[in-house]
Amino acid sequence: VEERGLMNNLLKNHDFYLNIPADYKLAKETDNFLWIRHYTHEMDKNILIYHQEYDDEKIFEDQSIFELREKLVRQYLRDIEDTTIFMLTETLMPLSTKKINFDGKYAVEARGLWKLSDISMGGPFLSYIFEDENRNRLYYIEGYVASPGKTKRETIREMEIILKTFKTREEYQELKENS
Repeated sequence: VEERGLMNNLLKNHDFYLNIPADYKLAKETDNFLWIRHYTHEMDKNILIYHQEYDDEKIFEDQSIFELREKLVRQYLRDIEDTTIFMLTETLMPLSTKKINFDGKYAVEARGLWKLSDISMGGPFLSYIFEDENRNRLYYIEGYVASPGKTKRETIREMEIILKTFKTREEYQELKENS
């Protein structure tokens, strides 16, 4: 089951499509940033989508990806009750990156760990960064999970499956026309 209203919002207001399972809700939205989340007491599954003008291929370098992620999570992912608490990328385990083909686009996949600044929680994340040449737009999309004391391998695989449904408006329309 997909979240139709949320997916329609993504197409209408942000020019991209993502197949989002039921129970995910929009947690935060700006002109160029979305945080979509499915929260239960056992598991917290999150999707981040950010876009900006594409202006420099250096953004695909490991350090630039790390810096972009840090900027985004510090700015947008703060504790509601205590805004001094924010997300960080765990640096004890370096970011693992690889160049991939993301639905026909050059992309870099990054995997790593995140933690809260007060070290009260953490977990794994998976991200992709790529360019939409039609719009000259750089996308950073990420899935991250929190599930204290539980294995997260299958949940990160679920995030990977969701993220790989990403389509620009044009790609989505072409897919619909051809199906």
